[in-house]
Amino acid sequence: MKKEKLKSNVKEEKGITLIALVITVVVMLILAGVVISTIINDEGLFSKTNKSVVLNEKSNIEECIRVAEMYLEIDKIYDSKINIEDLIDILKEISENIEKNYTVNIIDDNNAELINEKLKILVDLTIDANNSIHSNVIIYDDINNYSRVKIDYVLNPAEPEYSDTVDIMLTFKEDINGISKIIYPDGSEEVVNNEKFIEKTFTASKNGIYEFKAIGKNGRTSYKY
Repeated sequence: MKKEKLKSNVKEEKGITLIALVITVVVMLILAGVVISTIINDEGLFSKTNKSVVLNEKSNIEECIRVAEMYLEIDKIYDSKINIEDLIDILKEISENIEKNYTVNIIDDNNAELINEKLKILVDLTIDANNSIHSNVIIYDDINNYSRVKIDYVLNPAEPEYSDTVDIMLTFKEDINGISKIIYPDGSEEVVNNEKFIEKTFTASKNGIYEFKAIGKNGRTSYKY
């Protein structure tokens, strides 16, 4: 009788132990799922850490541009004229990070862009006729959504030599997102319906320096002098 009771108690203890083990495993799996979700979801630790790194790098590149602007203020004193490649060289001297982690695309004498593909940071750079810098630092999701308007121009070859004015024949092109606005040297603006190719003529004095701007649908601004 005692042996039967003992066996019964052992079976009950084994049953309780097995149930407790199963419950423990289930609880651990639930907790593990919560922890993993907390780490990897959009507001998780990994995501927050990555956002912090990106924002920190954005601040660093903006500070580099501010330092470069001080360099250019000194150049203005000596009436030195620099182009966009000179500006890129100055930025690389200020920070080795630009040389190591950014792809540099020279668009023309006035414009360039820097791209950090790992952190998805895009930097628009323009240097104007007065050695002033125009910049915009963008955190992007898809680089294809941030294509830039290309501005080209030629002077009207039929313009008489004795004329005090010249017709500037301009083309604005942005094949992916289109163009939303054109800003002329006199400050006038023309809103366009996200067209991808536009031709315009602007009459100007032969002795002047003129700035043309085009804003794409994605908000990026292109300059031409």
